[in-house]
Amino acid sequence: MVTNLPPEARAKWIKVMEAKSSEEKLRALEEFLSAIPKHKGTENLVHWVRRRIAQLRREIEEKKIKERSVRSGSGLKFYIEKEGDIQLVIIGPPSSGKSSLLKNTMAIALARNADGVIIQLDATMSIKKQLERILSIFRLHGIHLSKPKAAIRIERKHAGGIQIIGKLCVSPEDVKKLLQDYGIRNALVTIEGEASIEDIEEAIIREYVYKPSIVMINKIDQAFSGIDDEVRELEKNFTIIKTSLIKCRIDYDEFLEKIMKTLDLIRIFTKEPHNVKFSDKPFIVKRGVTVGELARMLHSKLYKNFKYAKIWRVETFPNYFKRVGLDYVLNDGDVIEIRTQ
Repeated sequence: MVTNLPPEARAKWIKVMEAKSSEEKLRALEEFLSAIPKHKGTENLVHWVRRRIAQLRREIEEKKIKERSVRSGSGLKFYIEKEGDIQLVIIGPPSSGKSSLLKNTMAIALARNADGVIIQLDATMSIKKQLERILSIFRLHGIHLSKPKAAIRIERKHAGGIQIIGKLCVSPEDVKKLLQDYGIRNALVTIEGEASIEDIEEAIIREYVYKPSIVMINKIDQAFSGIDDEVRELEKNFTIIKTSLIKCRIDYDEFLEKIMKTLDLIRIFTKEPHNVKFSDKPFIVKRGVTVGELARMLHSKLYKNFKYAKIWRVETFPNYFKRVGLDYVLNDGDVIEIRTQ
């Protein structure tokens, strides 16, 4: 990723970020592309911008076709409503065991809106090559399926200046200057890992998102001879599940636990005041959630009229509860009863 883009190019990128519609963004990207110096150091950036331009053109054309179809009363609507606590999308190469193969553009759109991704691979051939191909396709569309060394989220704010949470290889002043050069004056920058100035600039321009992923290796009973070495290598960066869906061999409890761990989710059980038992269906929430945040999720009045909460562990219920406040951080397997004024 190139740094030190000329002021003209950075000014053009500001217009891209400010664009409200796909058509405006397309025009702004074309202007940005024309302002990028063309040399070896900018090859990847130029390639990405051209792909983004082509993608926007397709989206604009598809939108026009859908609008014409709606007006004429024909056409097919494609939409998956989110149900339940977790939405995962399954992707993979042909013949990896899925009932249907999604086109790249559809799979990418689904993955962008999902909580996580299951990458299904075929054990009868090199799983490393299959995975590299899939990761490359999604990376070009701004989606990381493997955790980057620095996962960066830039959240624009209306005031408060620039705040940085996390580790940097450079000084915070350098990062603030870079953001200001791109017209970002107020923002919260959250970093997982350790970020360089190049990582920050890539996050500004490429608008990457990270989706936690699980690699499911199917047809494991028909695996090629070198699979063990490849699995050991992949286990360094991915959660691995081995299955034989043809013979219906899968440990669903293990599968669920690995999903929960990979997505960093926990289970919280709720109990109504004066009820003897707690609900047997838990709420699935992100690790680190507080009592106050959960109260808001359940009902705004629970948060507004909050007095205190009782917390038990599932394995010790109904004994040994704790009385806590809004800032208490919940753990997997907690039982909560919220008392109001």
